[in-house]
Order: sequence, then C-alpha cells, then structure tokens
Amino acid sequence: MRATMTRRIRQAVVAAVVGVVTTGVALPSTSAARAHDHQGRLWLSVVRGADPDGHERVWAVLTCGPDGGTHPDARAGCDALRAVDGDLTAVEPTSRFCTRIYAPVIAEAMGTWDGRAVRYRATFPNRCEMEAGTGPLFAFGDA
Repeated sequence: MRATMTRRIRQAVVAAVVGVVTTGVALPSTSAARAHDHQGRLWLSVVRGADPDGHERVWAVLTCGPDGGTHPDARAGCDALRAVDGDLTAVEPTSRFCTRIYAPVIAEAMGTWDGRAVRYRATFPNRCEMEAGTGPLFAFGDA
C-alpha cells in the first residue's frame, strides 16, 4: 500500500511540474502574440480635387484588432498598417503603371494606432498614384 501511495504522489508531483513548465512555456508565447496584435481605429477619407473642403469626399472606417469597419478590405488595410507599425508614410509603394493625367486626390487619415495618435494627409496627382503609394488603405469608394 505504501508503494502505491508513493507512486501516486510521484505521479502527482510529475504532473504538477509538467503543468507548471508547460504553462510557463506557453504564457510568454501568448504574450508575445498579443504584443504583435496591433490595435487601431482610423477614419480614412479621399477627396477628389486639390480642395480639402471639396464636396466629393468618400469616407471609410478601418478598425484593426479585430479587423473590420466600413473599409471594403479591412484585413488587407490592417496588414498594411501592421507592416509599418501604423506609420502611413512608411507604406512601401507598389510598382504600377499610372497615366500622367492630372486629377488630384487628397488622402487623409486620423485616429489611433496602439494608443498613439495618427494623422496623415497627402496629395497625389491622381487616384492610381494614390493607390500605388498607399496600398489598400485608400482603395475604397470612387472619389
């Protein structure tokens, strides 16, 4: 009887140690995953023409972590923001052919990313150049 009791105690101790080690290993990776799950909420707008007070403005809301909002491709928009840690000026431009037609558009963003204020405004010579320079972030509406 004493041998079975000792064996059960040993098994309980081993199970407890394995549980602690497993939990100790799992917690940092879970915390690290959360550290990379950036959160933000941005109000994005595109204005046709060089006048920021123009009436041809299209809006979209982009929320990240979880991805959503009124943006038509929230996942792609959030992935683009995650790649540059919310810095819209650091978005890598894509190589694409755009015509030289001058039809200016203004891209604006305001909101928060990981608790930091985000403000962005840039004028592009046309919609194609804007989308090439900002990826999927301002690819919505038909302004």
